[in-house]
Order: sequence, then C-alpha cells, then structure tokens
Amino acid sequence: MNLGLSSILDLTHEKDVCQKYIFLDQEWKQLEDYFNKKYNFNITASIPKNVTDTWSTVAQLAINKGTFTALKYISKFQSLESTSEVNCVVF
Repeated sequence: MNLGLSSILDLTHEKDVCQKYIFLDQEWKQLEDYFNKKYNFNITASIPKNVTDTWSTVAQLAINKGTFTALKYISKFQSLESTSEVNCVVF
C-alpha cells in the first residue's frame, strides 16, 4: 500500500516511518506506547541448525559453482525421504 492508506497502522518497523508523517510527534509516541505496551511480544525465532547448515551450503554453492548447481542441490535435497537424517555429497 502506498502512503499508508490501508487503515492498518504498522509499528513493527522502527526505521520505516512512512506512516508517522500522518501524525504529530506526540500522537505517534502515544500510539507507539499504547500498542507496544498492549501487544508486547518478546519472541525470538530459533532456526534449527540443519536449516542454517543447508542454507549455508546452498549459498556457498551459488557463489562458488553458480545458481544452477545450487538449484540442483536443492532439488536433490528435497527428494530425499528424510532430509534431517541424510547429508548429500555434492558433485
């Protein structure tokens, strides 16, 4: 949505202030304080190690051997019966 006209107030991106211009500074601060207090979530995502390892492998393949090789690895990896138990040896 352009210009923040979707009727949805986005307070999640602190550096993105495109909706802030609609309000006075004091009004924006009150909105932030109210909603951040009411809906304060301290959730930190934890990514499983096998996912980060696979991502790192794919990224290195793309950098060193090209995108096509990385895509072939992903395709081969997806076709395994249990991707959490089997490691592929790549080319």
